Amino acid sequence: MKQTLHIVTSTILFLSMINATEIENNSTTISIELSSTDNNLTTGDRKKGEKIFLKYLQSICNISASNFSATHSQDEWEEIAESGHFKETVIEICPAIKETYKDEWTSHLYQFTYEYANDSGNIPEC
Repeated sequence: MKQTLHIVTSTILFLSMINATEIENNSTTISIELSSTDNNLTTGDRKKGEKIFLKYLQSICNISASNFSATHSQDEWEEIAESGHFKETVIEICPAIKETYKDEWTSHLYQFTYEYANDSGNIPEC
């Protein structure tokens, strides 16, 4: 998440959540962008992730959806995603996707892999 903070004579006021952080100190303004580790993972859609997997990864990776998702547990997928290494992990599992992977897939694929992780008890329909 990205935040805006204003510092005025040692007082920090949380104003709102937006795409940049502004720090004001007297007449000097410094803008700093804070990166988000969750990449809006909670906004992903499991069904979209499944469609992305089927359309772009399954054939090129030569792996089933259940085997792909089962490479990690839910806790492992969560840790991978929160640390910002989801894309790299997908590419480790399927090196052939490296050149075509799109960052906008991450939140959807995360929800998909989390739902069908090896300890979830769930099996993808595809």
